[in-house]
Amino acid sequence: STSNPVLRQPLSASVPAGGTATLTCQVTNLNIADYGGFWYQLRKGQKPRWVLVHWASGQVDRGTGYTDRYLPYRDSATSSYILTISSISEADTGTYYCATVKDNMVFFGNGIHLLIPSE
Repeated sequence: STSNPVLRQPLSASVPAGGTATLTCQVTNLNIADYGGFWYQLRKGQKPRWVLVHWASGQVDRGTGYTDRYLPYRDSATSSYILTISSISEADTGTYYCATVKDNMVFFGNGIHLLIPSE
């Protein structure tokens, strides 16, 4: 039997308003080139929102309200899904979860908390 994928994310990142956040999600026990990478945003008191999916084909599908400020990448050298968010604003705060689907099961990362310090 093959091991399940494990998705690891740093616990937090702090990015000033107007800056660019780089959120990493390192994946073991999976060839990420062959599987879609999903991202979700969770804000306090709100339902989780689907940000985007980066399919194995390279196609990107985005959730409602998420523009191309949100760009996904794959880094094969570190076996990581990466989400960059440019022109950061207060609305971008929250916890971002990466996920992937294998054998009809969903595997989530532990989530990274994105902080935007006030001036």
